[in-house]
Amino acid sequence: MRLVATHWICLEIFWTMPTWQNEALFIFRCHGNRNQWTEEQRAIVREHYVESEREVLLEALRDKSWGAIKKEAAKFGLIRKVKTTIELSNFLIWDDLQFMKEAGIELEDRNTKVVPLSLQRRSVSSRLLLKEGNGARDVIYAR
Repeated sequence: MRLVATHWICLEIFWTMPTWQNEALFIFRCHGNRNQWTEEQRAIVREHYVESEREVLLEALRDKSWGAIKKEAAKFGLIRKVKTTIELSNFLIWDDLQFMKEAGIELEDRNTKVVPLSLQRRSVSSRLLLKEGNGARDVIYAR
């Protein structure tokens, strides 16, 4: 088992049946690391929270969720002037967003994903798209 993003773990399953394809499960976990705020991070919030886009703040504060950033900004009495048109989860952090984008997982989706291990280990240049419909799992590789 390994951590692939703060809120996502990967469990690789190696079946003993030779005809069964080994699989990787991507499992969402509710709790992240909850790292303490540094003075440098607080300075970024004070300087950029009011007028910067959410994505910019999340990228600058990679181990903080949007909810944590809002909570920290409230301590300083900061009020945002920027209206963001993109809805982002309050508890996902930058590496979660990047992993989910790369894996083709919708931001609201918290379901476990099953991917054949042979596909999961292909080159990073290929993008994995996971699509679930009508109760069936389809795994598609797009180049």
